[in-house]
Amino acid sequence: MRIFAGDTELFAQSVTVSESLFDYCATLVFTLSYPMIYDKVSLEVAGQYEFVPVAVERVSVQEYQYTCYPKAYMDFLQRVTTPINLTGTLQEVLEALAVCEFEVVNKTQKVHYVLPSMGGKTLIDTLIAESCAVNGGCPTIHFGLNGTMYFIDVLAQQNAEVSTSFSGNMVEQRSGASFINRESGSMRFLFFDDDTQTEQIAKFQEGSGMRNMYKLITTEDRKSVEIGKFQAAFWRRFVNNTFVKYDSVFTLPSSPGSRCTEIGTDKTFILISRQDIAQDAQSTTYVLFPYGETDQIL
Repeated sequence: MRIFAGDTELFAQSVTVSESLFDYCATLVFTLSYPMIYDKVSLEVAGQYEFVPVAVERVSVQEYQYTCYPKAYMDFLQRVTTPINLTGTLQEVLEALAVCEFEVVNKTQKVHYVLPSMGGKTLIDTLIAESCAVNGGCPTIHFGLNGTMYFIDVLAQQNAEVSTSFSGNMVEQRSGASFINRESGSMRFLFFDDDTQTEQIAKFQEGSGMRNMYKLITTEDRKSVEIGKFQAAFWRRFVNNTFVKYDSVFTLPSSPGSRCTEIGTDKTFILISRQDIAQDAQSTTYVLFPYGETDQIL
C-alpha cells in the first residue's frame, strides 16, 4: 500500500485501510514524520483510489496521524436531494436521486418511497430503513474504497456464489442476544387510521423477544415499509452480535459482503469487515458472519 499526493509519494510510517458494511465509508489512516499540506491523496493498492483528509492528530513529537475518507463520499455529503414520491426498487430510487455512483448488489423489493429533501447520513439511514432485498432483511449501505455506494443485504448474500477462500487464525468469536431488550425478533403491530384498527404480527426470528408497536398509517403500502424498518434494525443488531474474527488472514482480494469459505473446512461466512495494516509487514484482519445462523422467518 502506497500513498501519493499528485505524483509525489508520501512515505508513510504505517498505513491502515478499513472497510465495513456497517460503517458509512471506507477509512484510510496513515502516519507521517512531518505535517502534510495536501488536501487530497490517493491510495495505491490493486488500483488507485482518491481520499480526502478529514482529521489530523499529532500522536508524538515526530508523528502525525491522518484520517481520510473517499473523495466520492465527501462529494456525496455536499449534495442535497430533491423530494421524491415513487413506488419502485432501490435501484430506481437511486437513479431518481442521482447523487453518486452506486451498485445495488441484491435485488430489492418494490416499496413506496416518500422522501423529503435530505442528504448525507440522513439519506443513507433512511434508505437502509426503507429498503429490503428479496429474501433479505439485513440491509447495509456503505461507500467502498473506490468511492462507489454499495447496497448489500447480509441475509440475501447467503444465497450468493462463494467468491473466495481464506485462511487465518481465529482470535475472537461472539454470539449474543442481549440486544433483544432493544430490538425484538417479533413485533405485534397495531395499525390504525381515523376509522379502523388492524393487528399484524411480524416474526423475524422465533424466540427473540416480542414488542408492541402502535403506528398511525394512512396508506396500505406503508405497512410493509414500517415492518421492514424493524426487521432491518433487528438483523443489523443480530449480525453485529454474531461474528468470528480472524487475523493473519491470507486470501485473494475480497471486499465486505463477499461470501467466502475457510480453507480446509466446510465453513462458509459473509465478510462483514476487513482491515489491512501495512507497517513493517502487511497483515489483514477479517470479521465474518457465520452462514446459516439466522433461522429467519420471512
